[in-house]
Amino acid sequence: MDASHLTGHQMWALYRALDQVRRMPVSQPPTAEQLLAAALVYAACGVAVFPCVKRGKKPATIHGYKNATLTRDEIIRDRWHRLRGPLNIGMPTGRTADVLDVDQRRDGHGWDAFRRLREAGMVAGAFALIRTRSGGGHVYFAGTRQRCGSLKEHRIDFKATGGYVLLPPSFVIGEDGISGAYEVTDLRPPTGAVFDWEAAGALLCPPRPVPVRAGSYRRGPGSAGHLVEWLEGECEGNRNNGLFWACCRALEAGDESVIDDLADVALSAGLAGPEVRRTVDSAYKEMDGDR
Repeated sequence: MDASHLTGHQMWALYRALDQVRRMPVSQPPTAEQLLAAALVYAACGVAVFPCVKRGKKPATIHGYKNATLTRDEIIRDRWHRLRGPLNIGMPTGRTADVLDVDQRRDGHGWDAFRRLREAGMVAGAFALIRTRSGGGHVYFAGTRQRCGSLKEHRIDFKATGGYVLLPPSFVIGEDGISGAYEVTDLRPPTGAVFDWEAAGALLCPPRPVPVRAGSYRRGPGSAGHLVEWLEGECEGNRNNGLFWACCRALEAGDESVIDDLADVALSAGLAGPEVRRTVDSAYKEMDGDR
C-alpha cells in the first residue's frame, strides 16, 4: 500500500469543501442551481469533480471520472449548464481520498462487516462519514494507489484508484424506488489514516481450509490441482491473498504445474498481470527461503 503520491493538501481540500457544502441550504431534492453551486465549492477548494446523470450515479461525460476538473470555474459552470438538469456530483477516488462503501439493501447490509473492521481497529482515523441514498455510508480515508475492490457477500465495496463516488448533496432515485440525498453526517480533521483493503479481505474472508490430498505433502511429489478449484471459490476481495497461499501450497507439494492455472484464475477474477506476477514471485521467494 502506497500513499506517497498524495499530499495532505488534497485531503484538507476535500475536508474544507465538505464542511462548506454541509452548511449550504439545500432543498430535497436539490435543484440544478444548488448542485451547481456545490460543484463550484468543491472545485474552488481544489477537489476535481465531474457531472453525473440526473438522480443517478452514472457519469454524464464521455470519459467518466477522467473528465473531472477543477482548473476553471467556467469549465464546470459551462459543463453543468450544457448538460442541463440537476446533475449529481462525482469525484474520482484514490487521488483525493479512498472510500469504504457500506451498502444498505433490502436483502441485507454491510454494517455488520463494518463493525468487525471497526473492532479490529481498521477504520480508525477516517475523516468523513457520508450517508448515502439507502441508509448506507461512505467512509473517507487518505487516498492511496490501492485498486478498487468488492466483498459482495459482506456488502462492502472499496473505491480507490480507478473508481469514483458521488459527493453531497447529490440525490439518487434507485431502481428499488428508494430515493435520498448524500449527506455529511460526521466530519473530522484528516489524520492521514489509510484503509488497508487487502487486510480487510483477509479479516472478513480468511482462506478456506483445503483438505490435503493423498500424496500431497511438504515439499514432496504430489498433486495440487485441487487448489485451482479452491481459488475459484474465493471471494473477490481475497483473491490476491488466496493466490499467494495456493502457490505456496502447490510449491510445498512439489507441483509447479498448477502455478500457471492459478495465475489464470487470478487474472480472470480481475487482478492485474503485474500484480499476479508479483504475488507468484513472492510465493517462490517464500518457499525458497523455507528450504
